[in-house]
Amino acid sequence: MKIVQRLVVIAALCGLTACAIIPAPHTQRPVSTREGDYLVGRYAALNDDPAEAARRFGRLISAAPSPFAIPERAVYYALSSGHFARAESHALTAYAAGARAPVILLTLGTGELQRGRNRAAVQHFRALQTEEIWRPLATDLIAWSRVKESVNGTTSAPAGALILFSQREDAAALQAFETLHASPLRLAPSVKAHAELLSAAGDPAAARALIAKATAPGTINSELAALDRKLASGGRLKPERYSAREGAALMLFLAGADRASARVANEPLLTLSLALDPARQDARYLLAEAVQREGRAEDARALFAAIPKRSPHYAAARRAIAQSLLRDGLEAEALKTAAQSLAAFPDAALKRDLAELHIELEQYARADALLTELIDAAEPGAQDWRTYFSRGAARERLGTWTLARADLDRALKLQPGHPMILNYLGYAQADRGENLDGALAMIEEAVRKVPGSAAYADSLGWAHYKLGAYEDATTHLERAVSLDPSDPVLNDHLGDAYWKTGRAIEARFQWQKALKTEKDEALRATLVSKIATGLPAGLAALTPER
Repeated sequence: MKIVQRLVVIAALCGLTACAIIPAPHTQRPVSTREGDYLVGRYAALNDDPAEAARRFGRLISAAPSPFAIPERAVYYALSSGHFARAESHALTAYAAGARAPVILLTLGTGELQRGRNRAAVQHFRALQTEEIWRPLATDLIAWSRVKESVNGTTSAPAGALILFSQREDAAALQAFETLHASPLRLAPSVKAHAELLSAAGDPAAARALIAKATAPGTINSELAALDRKLASGGRLKPERYSAREGAALMLFLAGADRASARVANEPLLTLSLALDPARQDARYLLAEAVQREGRAEDARALFAAIPKRSPHYAAARRAIAQSLLRDGLEAEALKTAAQSLAAFPDAALKRDLAELHIELEQYARADALLTELIDAAEPGAQDWRTYFSRGAARERLGTWTLARADLDRALKLQPGHPMILNYLGYAQADRGENLDGALAMIEEAVRKVPGSAAYADSLGWAHYKLGAYEDATTHLERAVSLDPSDPVLNDHLGDAYWKTGRAIEARFQWQKALKTEKDEALRATLVSKIATGLPAGLAALTPER
């Protein structure tokens, strides 16, 4: 996360203005131990080491609240590092000293609720209601803290429906869910509870239709997919009611998930959610993703590894571990992890993940074999477009274009209009000079659907290039490079387009940029040749993998 963005998020949780978190300059004098802890704490915080930041700020909270919100920082970073007990200890000290920042109130309320002292929790959450940005969450937390009292207060629509569900007011809950899910607001937990009620009432078809409606085309929600599989096999769903702790944990998770979608720091909220309900594997998964984005790869892998096999998130977690190892250059360990996960938990998704890992490592024949096993084992009518797409990509790289084209066509038939398939199939044809008008139309559709994709903009530019429309190609390739300035393929393509339009100096500049980040020795040699002598007739640009 960018440092300025992270500081603003910390300011919101600590109840500060953004400028208040920057200490005023001091005149030169010897640095005391307390000042040293403060400086090291700030350095650790800005370099994604929340555990050290919490430790350093925690040393400084014995005194009255400071103008730099040191107690609040200690709590925030303890939560960011996943240590609720440490955060609560800091929060108690800070509260006794008069601090009332949102992160302190949330932590203390969570601690009281964790111990079953719901009324004490309500007092902290009521104090949090005075902060406008936190009022909706605080209101929902109060309602869940009082769920056994059958108190009907103002809540968000999802919370209200789920509270009725948990109070076993099933008729009212069904009506609330019907109203809620008639709108675009279809959160997985409320859809799950609604589907459970429909199934329990003897209407599995309606439950499956609800799940299908709540799942965006081309996407999969692991938990909802597991419910749908059970319903499809004739199973009946049992309503899983929420306790006060579980309901409050869900509200904290949803708040954290909302911030995750906006790429805003959400670790404290997810840690609080797990403190109330350690079985919330969706919270653990999101926390692992957040930690990974902060560059703490080992911590993220440990969180992913803690997700058990019985969880619908297990396969995705194992995939994330393998991908993390691959990013760290641990290719053999990544493959070993993926293979062990598949052996321990035979699953089509894990087998496809292993195949895609082989594709990333350019082991296309092995990927082809695994994906063929999946396709051959699939029940009639249960073919997965992603399996055909991945096998098509592997076969395209193997040079068996006829077979690859058949797989990609099949994927597009199973998932019409999917931008990833349109882009890959369109680009592969354009790069071969095949069906250029049709390829261009496919890529244009992909770009309309995902206008912010550098790869799609590059594909569109390259299709124009292959058609000889070099000015149009230049326009789209310039946009691609503006979206992803460091990609060597994009820079190489733009260099080719510049050369074709007579802009030799700019062409060589783009090829030099490509050379700086290209790692493949053969492709580097091609770039060196272009920089030296330009683009001879018939010389192809780098061939990217789509």
